[in-house]
Amino acid sequence: MRKLQSLAAAILFAFILTGCQNKPDAYERTEELFGTFVSAKVYADNSITADKALDAAFSRAAALESILSPSITESELNAVNASAFTKDTEISEDFRLLLKDALTCTQLSGGSFDCTIGELIDLWGIGTDHARIPKESEIRDVLHPIGSDLVSFVSDESIRFKDERVQLQFGAIAKGYIADEMKEVLQMHGIENGMLVLGGNVLTIGSKPEADAWTIGITDPFQPEQITASVKVSDMSVVTSGNYERYFEENGIRYHHILDPKTGSPANSGLVSATIIAESSTECDALSTAVYVLGAEKGMALLERMDGVEGILITDNGEFLLTSGMDAYEFERVKE
Repeated sequence: MRKLQSLAAAILFAFILTGCQNKPDAYERTEELFGTFVSAKVYADNSITADKALDAAFSRAAALESILSPSITESELNAVNASAFTKDTEISEDFRLLLKDALTCTQLSGGSFDCTIGELIDLWGIGTDHARIPKESEIRDVLHPIGSDLVSFVSDESIRFKDERVQLQFGAIAKGYIADEMKEVLQMHGIENGMLVLGGNVLTIGSKPEADAWTIGITDPFQPEQITASVKVSDMSVVTSGNYERYFEENGIRYHHILDPKTGSPANSGLVSATIIAESSTECDALSTAVYVLGAEKGMALLERMDGVEGILITDNGEFLLTSGMDAYEFERVKE
């Protein structure tokens, strides 16, 4: 079973009360989906409105889990992986949209993020009850060229793999896509203010009632039960990838779940945490993994080339690196 970090360590809810009259009430719900806890906090005038919105949002999330989860035997993901090398395979609209976003990030990052390394992920089994260190020969057998060159869109409704080693796995981007879709559903049901939390993924809807922004905490990668810094955002997503999320240890060495597609082993880039801020949670999710694998210099260079995207990187010696536009989010270190 996946190692789930305490929800309190992943985020910081900061509520600033001003005494305004007739403010909407807060309604909350938490469910376990896609191997993590999914929490929603919405503001609405009454429980009927909130319940309808939350029901619809969580139904949408459950539907996406049935499409994208590798642990559900009948999922679309597993069906595609079983047939796409031998024949043209039909895919749903959600599958197509997410796959295209994932392959775009693969190209942007030069392959540091790659959704086609499912065999490699299964080989390590990190976050499962069968995690192990594979033999070098096993790793070599599943390594392949950049996945964006190996997935062919036959049409908008079907794809085909060009290499038998390609196996799709959306664990590093699916939660972002689910968050974006849940947000859209909530807004369609009249929710203007709220927050979604999917493990280390945080997405805000509007601003916090009676405040200018939501205050989001950044987990301390060296002490994951604590917060090391905070940012203030409105209608944005904040996603962190770190070596403390899922891992196992052997002979005093930590083997974390963020694999480098080029080496086939846990990334050893000098970073222990990468936090991305952008409007799209899908983009944040993929980029947090890509930047973690790229390391400080290349990761910062990638982020600085992108519009509307900012980042906070923490190195293995505790240094903080911020992109040039972080002032907009009032980054602040937590006092020790």
